[in-house]
Amino acid sequence: MEISRRGALYVAVSVGLVPITGKLQLALADDKRHALIGEWRVRCPKGHIDTVTGGTKQHECDDQKCRMQCFVGGKVTVMCPKDHPNEVDLSNVDLLETYTCKSEKCGTECRVK
Repeated sequence: MEISRRGALYVAVSVGLVPITGKLQLALADDKRHALIGEWRVRCPKGHIDTVTGGTKQHECDDQKCRMQCFVGGKVTVMCPKDHPNEVDLSNVDLLETYTCKSEKCGTECRVK
């Protein structure tokens, strides 16, 4: 099998980028900006409800068959104690520690603890 210089260069660059992208993803995951702080109930895109704790900006649905990312495009759906969904855009928020339900006539705090 012959490989051209261009093919060899492509393989070398691809192999060299794998470790870099892994470190970049790790750095992004450790960044706590645009995160929910405390205990919250979040809804995945398929409708499953999970409880998240601590500081998180990423959460994979706990349903074994689903495993979808709950934070999509900088937004997450938090559930109030009365099960009203509230889509929250975290792109302009560093740390969200409190959120009041926007459902009509509710006004309940969405953060659990």
